[in-house]
Formats: sequence, structure tokens, C-alpha cells
Amino acid sequence: MIPVETVIRKLIVDYEFVVLPGFGALLSHQVPVIFDNDSGVFSPPVKRLAFNEFLKLDDGLLANYISRHEQISHIEAVDYVKRYTDRLRAMLHSRGVAKIEGIGQFSSNKEGKLIFDPNT
Repeated sequence: MIPVETVIRKLIVDYEFVVLPGFGALLSHQVPVIFDNDSGVFSPPVKRLAFNEFLKLDDGLLANYISRHEQISHIEAVDYVKRYTDRLRAMLHSRGVAKIEGIGQFSSNKEGKLIFDPNT
């Protein structure tokens, strides 16, 4: 079955946000080209990632994509995504860090709030 990380990496390019049900949402925004007049250097457009731990309600995007591409039922895809988010939480609890390859890593601060450190 296609890894959830692979699907997240694909969807974050095509959409402004991807909800990890029960965990939070990865948000992306486009930063336009920047020209520095002093140095004469252009910085290319980039997509920046952020995380919102309050957007947890499943919008179906991940499960629908997996269901279509793996030709499995929607319920099976929802369960597959839930197992993935459960593993993220378990890694946070046991190791203090959970990583999504190619996206970034999560940790918790002293208050238990999730901190997201995106890959650059």
C-alpha cells in the first residue's frame, strides 16, 4: 500500500492544507519571487509549511486519495490513515519526536503543545 507520507507530500503540493485526522493540519502557502535591490539577487518562489493542531476534523482528502489509488474501500482507507496518525502519536509519546519524511518533524513543548519544524 502507498505510504501515507508519500500521499501527504503529493497533496501538500496540490492543496493549501492537508488534514491528518485527529492530529492536525499541514498548511502551505506560496511565497512569491523576491528581488533584493541591494544585492541584485532574485530569490525563487517557495512553498512554506506550517502546522495547525486545531484543524483535526477529517475532510476526507487523504482517505479519498488512498481509496482511489489503491482501489480499496473508503472505510479501509480511513482506517489506514488512522493507524498512521496513531503511530505518529505513539512516536511522539515514546521518542519525543515524530517525523514525516520530506515534510518535517513534530515535538511537544512543556505544555504538551505540538511544535512543527518543517524541512527547508
